[in-house]
Amino acid sequence: MKLQRATPPQYKLDLPVEWLNSSESPGQMIIALKSTDDIKKRASASPSLDRRHLRIVNTGTRRAGGLFLLEVRLMEGSKVLDRVNAVSGAPGSQAFRLPADSLAGSGEPLPEGYWDLGEPEPRPRRRSGVPVQLIEFASSTLDDFSRDWPANGDGLGPVWVSLYCHSWTARRFIGIHVDNNSSFAPGTDGCIGIVNDAGLKSLRKFTSWFKDRTLAPHLAIVDWGLGSL
Repeated sequence: MKLQRATPPQYKLDLPVEWLNSSESPGQMIIALKSTDDIKKRASASPSLDRRHLRIVNTGTRRAGGLFLLEVRLMEGSKVLDRVNAVSGAPGSQAFRLPADSLAGSGEPLPEGYWDLGEPEPRPRRRSGVPVQLIEFASSTLDDFSRDWPANGDGLGPVWVSLYCHSWTARRFIGIHVDNNSSFAPGTDGCIGIVNDAGLKSLRKFTSWFKDRTLAPHLAIVDWGLGSL
């Protein structure tokens, strides 16, 4: 990469094309011409938690098969309004890491950090570049759990919520869904997998948090106790 001075005060930035065409292309870039102190302060600043948000924590309990049991909590400030159980990552890859240390294809849990909730990857629909909604049903009908996302046996189930990290990470195509194939292939590739219980009780509770758009959470705080938050 080469940064060249052009007509003051403009600069020209040359980037290798293969960086942008890669399936693991960077999600963000920081250019510091002087000091990086202010950039570091902005990057580490906590987002406002005035509205409802999610906080995802590790309970420390192992489920059968080796997966850690997680809690997805619906928060309002510091108050827990509701919660559901979940898992993340593959049974043999339960290493909890920071975004920059989490490798693509590792099968490890979602990295610690702040994550925006956004439009689903299975069928992206955008209007003027703005996400249409936070949560998407495979049936295209709210609260219709009768249809699953066709994801080549990946076990997404009927609901998907995309997650986008505030910090750079190699992890891509990450979201929240039910652990739909838990009976024969428990765990996820790194997504948050809501436990697949009788009648999709936990998933239905989770989706109910998004019914009122004025109260629906737009942020997930993934807190593994690594000290980055």
